[in-house]
Amino acid sequence: MSTKDFMNLLITQLQNQDPLSPTDQGSMMTQMTQIASIQSMTQMQQGMTQLGVDQQMTLGQQLINKNIQLQDSQGNTVTGAVGQVKLATGTDSSGSPTSTVELQVNGVLYPITDLQSVLPDTTTPANPTPPTP
Repeated sequence: MSTKDFMNLLITQLQNQDPLSPTDQGSMMTQMTQIASIQSMTQMQQGMTQLGVDQQMTLGQQLINKNIQLQDSQGNTVTGAVGQVKLATGTDSSGSPTSTVELQVNGVLYPITDLQSVLPDTTTPANPTPPTP
């Protein structure tokens, strides 16, 4: 139940209460406390979700030009360099906003959650510096 649904239910309850026997103040305070608690939990959940997206975006930025291996949604292994990191936004089934970090590999976008490994860099410098004796 969302906060909006809870508020609508509370308002309906207040509109339809018996004027000769109104809801006692203790019950009203309990309901108001429940509303505040629901709002706090919702805000904390949204903050934690955003923190996770921020961490994934940071990881994605660190992977640009690195060779990675991932498994696509069909189970195929894909290997290649990350060319771009994208934040895709949308909504879930309840209408809440969602964010997904995607990596572009070989011209195709994949969710960062498909990442399996970061491959070692096999390039060598053009003019390697000889070791000092």
